[in-house]
Amino acid sequence: MRSKEEQMCKRYFPTTIPETLFSCVKRNPNRIAIDFLGKKYTYNELFDNSLLYARIINSCAKKTNTGTNNIALLMPNIPQFVFGYYGALTAGYTVVPINFSSIAKELKTMPVKNIKVTEEMVAQIVDSKPRVLIATDFFWPMLEQVKDALRDTVVILTGVQDCLPFPLSVLYPVKARKEGKWVKVKDESVFFLKDLAKEYAGFARTRIAHLRLDDVAQIQYTGGTTGVPKGAMLSHENVIANTWQCRKHLGSLIDDGETMLGVLPFFHIYGLTICMNITLLSLGGTLVLLPAFSPEHVARTIQKKKVTVFPGVNRMFQTISELPNIGKYDMSSLKLCCSGAGPLPIKVKEGFEKATGATLVEGYGLSEASPVVSLTLPTENKPGSIGRPLPLTQVKLVDIETGNEITGPFVDGEIVVRGPQVMVGYYHKEQETSDVLKDGWLRTGDIGRRDADGFLSITDRQKDMFTVCGENVFCKNIEDYIMQCPSVKKCVVIGVPGEK
Repeated sequence: MRSKEEQMCKRYFPTTIPETLFSCVKRNPNRIAIDFLGKKYTYNELFDNSLLYARIINSCAKKTNTGTNNIALLMPNIPQFVFGYYGALTAGYTVVPINFSSIAKELKTMPVKNIKVTEEMVAQIVDSKPRVLIATDFFWPMLEQVKDALRDTVVILTGVQDCLPFPLSVLYPVKARKEGKWVKVKDESVFFLKDLAKEYAGFARTRIAHLRLDDVAQIQYTGGTTGVPKGAMLSHENVIANTWQCRKHLGSLIDDGETMLGVLPFFHIYGLTICMNITLLSLGGTLVLLPAFSPEHVARTIQKKKVTVFPGVNRMFQTISELPNIGKYDMSSLKLCCSGAGPLPIKVKEGFEKATGATLVEGYGLSEASPVVSLTLPTENKPGSIGRPLPLTQVKLVDIETGNEITGPFVDGEIVVRGPQVMVGYYHKEQETSDVLKDGWLRTGDIGRRDADGFLSITDRQKDMFTVCGENVFCKNIEDYIMQCPSVKKCVVIGVPGEK
């Protein structure tokens, strides 16, 4: 009799991302795929726009040659990001989501003309050398600062207002001017997406490019396992495998047609896979887009749009539960909330579930694993655990010093992962790739332990470990102990060198 894992393998038939999207469109042609502040797109319209963007991207990419096959996207969570992502892949290119978290605070508080582009953003552009860069127009003052790095790149600008429903499309420019985000672009080398869309609308439908599962779909820039920004190359199979794994792991907890809240930034792999790709490639559900997070707006949106699945980070769940008027929002539609991209304190989990009545589970992952490795289930009463590995995923712990596998419970070791979601490697970085990938096993740089039932928990990052009197000490262990004090809301432990 075959094992449960072998039986699952028999039901795992991955296809490329554009082919998977096309299959989902055929099953749900008239269902709402995207809801952006009231502007709605069916699956047919999603696919038509993706094909239109494929024509535009292909045409513009042929105007230049940077030596790469990369298309960069520099946008918040707006429909143009979704169309650009699937459009670029449909045309056979590799997507590079530009992470702009390094200026997130400035975007909220400063006029864009006063914002200085950061080294992190420049590094992503320089390293990826995109043939085409599609950006929201308010990023133009920052892009002008790196024109030398973009001299061979075709730059296409789009406006948030272009995909807003009336009257928001009229009101947005007024709001943008007030906030210092309204930009007039006079550079004649720049193209505007709105004009290109009109120009290419009458062209013949683009065919899906012939792609292989091992072709690189996206380059995800990350601090990686060493803290140095690197581009994790994720194949079509990596991405599709992880959507399938999450769906299988959650089982009956989520169904076809769910309404997913997309407030996690799509430039981050967590938002891109869990919010966008699972919804539009697997669930055939509705993706409710929010370009920025505010606890009140999220609570209002959940109530108004009857959101059923809400992926987020611990800080989001904490601020929502702490809203003074949280009781006035009806969040009974929520079936499942997932926390990732960092530890979920037990206080935050309990506070959110008490305030909203929703179920909040915790997952573990990293960009190099597309990203999800393990996920808790509501039936598993293991506070502080990150659950069991996803289907087709192998996880082992190895001794930090010797590299030998740890088989017993309650022993700290580095988490090492193998599965179809593990990246191809780091872009243009063979040595760094060989340092973390050995025989398909990914060294995560995270320290964890198993309990007697096989459930994983994260102890800390390896780089956050320090030595006291010859013993390895992890910051998180001390932080968790301090957090047990009712009067402590937040804490952080930092190792300081001693005299000896």
